[in-house]
Amino acid sequence: MGSLHLVILNKDAKVYVFMPARNEEKNLPVCLKNLQNQTLLPEKILVINDASIDNTQKICEQFKVDVITLTEQHKNYVTTPELAYKMAGVMNHAFPPPPQCGYIMQHNPDTILPENYIEDVILRMEKTPSVIIASGCIKGEYSRRNHPRATGRIYKTWFWNKHIKRFPLNYTYETYPLLKAQSLGFEVKCFHDVKMTTLRPTKVYKADYGYAMRELGYSFLYMLGKCVLGLPKNRSQAFKPLQSYVTSPHKLEDDDLRKFMKYYQVKQFFNAKAFLKLAG
Repeated sequence: MGSLHLVILNKDAKVYVFMPARNEEKNLPVCLKNLQNQTLLPEKILVINDASIDNTQKICEQFKVDVITLTEQHKNYVTTPELAYKMAGVMNHAFPPPPQCGYIMQHNPDTILPENYIEDVILRMEKTPSVIIASGCIKGEYSRRNHPRATGRIYKTWFWNKHIKRFPLNYTYETYPLLKAQSLGFEVKCFHDVKMTTLRPTKVYKADYGYAMRELGYSFLYMLGKCVLGLPKNRSQAFKPLQSYVTSPHKLEDDDLRKFMKYYQVKQFFNAKAFLKLAG
């Protein structure tokens, strides 16, 4: 373990943490204290103060972290699917990352990590070079092993700078890096034994899944199959994803990834067990 510990503490293991914050005076002090008590301390923490009208700005100053303050007043982009793509624009203020940092961590102010979280996840990524995006999972919530959570998600900086650079301005902005990595033959991991906790419950917006699937090039028949096979107990909600699929305003401008997604659909179609699990 000692030699592995030395590997993680080399210069390439320096971590840049960024997070958006909108009126987070309640959660932000706990979150920042948690980050500043990590066994592997972040090289830089950047808070993107998204037009907060509370004490978010003052808290950032008290904790002596970097802050970018936006002033445009708006509704909460996260819970408004038609405007969700604008959240990508907010988060893109975090880039480019500091050149000395070998890792980038995307984070949320309502998430609390184990004390050794950053060190533990990066150590695992160092041991398996093909894993270039990873996270833990949120305690009490289901996470697919190949879908790192957005909060606590760690990227290898070289991959980000070469293949992503900025989040795309669409509904799937957080999913795009994961799919891009897999389309290039890399691995992404959600480590189920590394537990995060959240200070407020997260939500799943299944009715809005159609936005993402239309952007990513899923066929209409595939989308219809997911709706039919994944019928919820409340039948009135069954075809909400299909409605959002039809009305999705965006298209992913990455032809190579769209080709990969077509292959993915065919693969899932012939893997009935996997398809039924995704549909459910």
